[in-house]
Amino acid sequence: MHNGVILKLRIGPMEESLNKNDQLKALLLQCADQDQVAFKQLYDSSSSQLHATLLSILRIEAIAEEALQETYMKIWDKASEYKAELGQPLTWMTSIARYHALDLLRKRRIRENKEVEWDEGFQFVDSILNQPGPAQMTEYQDILEQCFGRLSESQRDCILRAYLEGLTHDELSVSVKSPVGTVKSWIRRGLLALKECVNELS
Repeated sequence: MHNGVILKLRIGPMEESLNKNDQLKALLLQCADQDQVAFKQLYDSSSSQLHATLLSILRIEAIAEEALQETYMKIWDKASEYKAELGQPLTWMTSIARYHALDLLRKRRIRENKEVEWDEGFQFVDSILNQPGPAQMTEYQDILEQCFGRLSESQRDCILRAYLEGLTHDELSVSVKSPVGTVKSWIRRGLLALKECVNELS
């Protein structure tokens, strides 16, 4: 018993870390063989560290939680690619989490930039409909009507409802029964076409 106590006391942080690395390596190998029980054990053993990494980058708890689930799906799919020379298993998994978070940020920035473009497009419509003199206002309204006539029905409907009714992209998606990405594309391309048409006819 005395020797057992001494042995236990000698197991420090380094030995525990080595044991955990071995455990994670074994679990990844099992995941590569589609072992779902091992996958759950892998998640339980490492998710707190990966969640901390994701939250530090994404800053929003709900987004980090969703990204965590997506990260583990990537780990499940890539488990067979893990090799010891790629680094410790937790380091390898953390890199997958980090790249996924950075990709989400990149897509968010692209989306925000596009939304700025749409806002500018609606400001352009505002400027046409609020000309200083009645004659100019009538002239530009006629031009705008012609240009709207050149748009597809989907583009025209989405732009008018977003502008006049203040509907969001999600609300328009439900209303016209089309994916949000499609609705956004209709609005963006429609506003660009409107601007080009008005400049042409002015």
